[in-house]
Amino acid sequence: MTPSLIYGDTGVGKSTLAATLARHIFATTGKKTRVYVQDPPTMAEGSLFGALHSHGVVEFVDMTMKQKGWNIMEVIQLAAKGWVPVNNVWHPPTDNDKFGLWVFEGATAFGEWILEDLREKRANGMNYGGPESSIKPFSITDDNKDTTKRVAGNQLTDYSISQDQICKAVDMSGKLPSHVLWTALETSASEKEGEKAIKKRIMHGPMVAGSAKATVLPKKFAHTFSIQLMPTGKDGKRVRRVHLQPWFDSDNPGIPHIAIVRALPTAKLPPYFEGFGSKPDLGEIYEAIKLASEEEV
Repeated sequence: MTPSLIYGDTGVGKSTLAATLARHIFATTGKKTRVYVQDPPTMAEGSLFGALHSHGVVEFVDMTMKQKGWNIMEVIQLAAKGWVPVNNVWHPPTDNDKFGLWVFEGATAFGEWILEDLREKRANGMNYGGPESSIKPFSITDDNKDTTKRVAGNQLTDYSISQDQICKAVDMSGKLPSHVLWTALETSASEKEGEKAIKKRIMHGPMVAGSAKATVLPKKFAHTFSIQLMPTGKDGKRVRRVHLQPWFDSDNPGIPHIAIVRALPTAKLPPYFEGFGSKPDLGEIYEAIKLASEEEV
């Protein structure tokens, strides 16, 4: 099934929104959610995902630490196929029929994980994917002068490698048998026409190893939801708003935030849903999209 995407700044509630879909799917089908985690707060006990996990609704695949023998780019592709690690060895799933949702938390973190892995490889003398780097590795020694570590930076080809790997993983995840959801942080980028940036077409979109794919990646998803927190008044509470259409904020009124819902052009949908706490519920948003499209058939 074609994946969907939630993106937004840190702390706006991307994981909470994703967890509401897991809750909805379990309530309506009895099926669980498998969450591939590169973002540690996702698994916190106080999070909605954490609460659902404690009740057996969600299973976590912890990818927050590189394990011995893991090839990072290969592991991300295996995760996108729905594979799971057993004693740090990845195996194809045998229980896909028990799951109604796969969540990947998140594209930005996975992209940075690849960049980190490439830095480590260069620090150890391995030149990966391209001509010899002009960014040479060097050594640092701790204050006690008893530990020395080799470090290196990323070169431009690393960002292309990381972005291409995440795009490949998104495509691969679309072959999973039910709902698939990715999350990402937000960035801004110039929309491109061929190799030339369109003047004055800066847009907000999902971040993956920089901003080059911010305007391209949403095209791979069935739905791209842009999420923000809105101030509501003197009580200090903020409402979570999930946008289904491109929108502009008051600080940058000329720069759109990408938001796309693949529904019939005549489907009557609001530009956004909003609520407090764990609202709005992404399951209810999915139902509204489905209903609006059915009404126009």
